[in-house]
Amino acid sequence: MEVKARAPGKIILSGEHAVVHGSTAVAASINLYTYVTLRFPTPADNDDTLKLQLKDLALEFSWPIARIKEALSELGIPNPAIPTCCSIEAMKSIAALVEEQNIPEAKNFLASGVSAFLWLYASIQGYKSIVFYCAVENFLLV
Repeated sequence: MEVKARAPGKIILSGEHAVVHGSTAVAASINLYTYVTLRFPTPADNDDTLKLQLKDLALEFSWPIARIKEALSELGIPNPAIPTCCSIEAMKSIAALVEEQNIPEAKNFLASGVSAFLWLYASIQGYKSIVFYCAVENFLLV
């Protein structure tokens, strides 16, 4: 099964923080879109892996589900119905999973985003295989 979504970029011209206090803001969409595709492997695929593909950065990260279970199972999976914070222990385990990916030094800024992705993945999906493909593209609005 495959699920696709697209969202436009936005620019906030005025009032970005005012909306928190009930005021209005002036915002507009821009012609920069983020495309996301989630592909759930079928049992016939025999692929027990989590993959994160970032097309624009020419990077792909991959973790065997067994490795994620090993790193996070003793911490317990959060219940998706009950939002929880990521504990210090979980952060350390996730950081170790991200370090194993050998992110190029020039793109080391991605480590925190990849860590957040892993926490959200485990929190929402548990330990299921998935391919998460993300791309940002600029299209001319007509």
